[in-house]
Amino acid sequence: MSKKSPKLDVADIADVPLREVSGLAIQGSRLLAVGDRDPVVFAAELGPWPLQWHGIDLAALDLPEGGSQFEAIESTGEHTVLVLQEQPARVLHLELNGPSVIGMSELVVPEGHPLREAWLGDRSSRGESLLALPDGRLLVIKEKDPPAILEFGPIGEPSLEVVRTWWLGEDTVAALPDISDVTRGPDGRLYVLSDQGSAIGRLPATLPADTDSVDVEAVWRIAGKPAKAEGLVILADGTPLVALDTKSPRKNLLRLEPLPPAG
Repeated sequence: MSKKSPKLDVADIADVPLREVSGLAIQGSRLLAVGDRDPVVFAAELGPWPLQWHGIDLAALDLPEGGSQFEAIESTGEHTVLVLQEQPARVLHLELNGPSVIGMSELVVPEGHPLREAWLGDRSSRGESLLALPDGRLLVIKEKDPPAILEFGPIGEPSLEVVRTWWLGEDTVAALPDISDVTRGPDGRLYVLSDQGSAIGRLPATLPADTDSVDVEAVWRIAGKPAKAEGLVILADGTPLVALDTKSPRKNLLRLEPLPPAG
């Protein structure tokens, strides 16, 4: 990894009608967004900007305590999603047509795990992003103190326990001091977003099976160093969309220039 990472310019800026956007996901031909404050999922068909958003209000659902603290969203089907909550640490499985709650699972870091004390003691140091794996397992990103990639699963059980943990290597932490989102790109690779680093990093498509350490293969700085970069998706042509966690529902979605293909 070079000392001076290449820069991605901002091609366009748009609005997501949410305060404190915390997560993005692609579901077929539409973009989904969630935020920390309100129990709502916003959706927009991907196409010419500005995007036309409509809200899916979840306030009428029998959400558990803390149900508005949405940290991340992941599509699992044509109309179903997983939503990550930080406090309490759990995953909600939702049907957006209706809408309705399909199920929920608590995320458990067991006794003896080096992250258990931080996970239980600091609500801002739990799950920040999630990615569904093909076999039903989940990757959950712990944002900071320290950042880590946790594998839980499989989804569908009332309680999901950590089964694998990957720590970021020193070079990666230097470039990406925290991880605020993870997504899978059209090339099958994993990409992570750093708020503090104002950067995107590319991980291997498959996390290593023979070690608990992982490093990014490439890093790109986001031009202008936008504050509070919290949500990331990558479109089919390699274009990253980055959502910003701001107090205003305006100018909080960036469209960057396309990423170069993996070598």
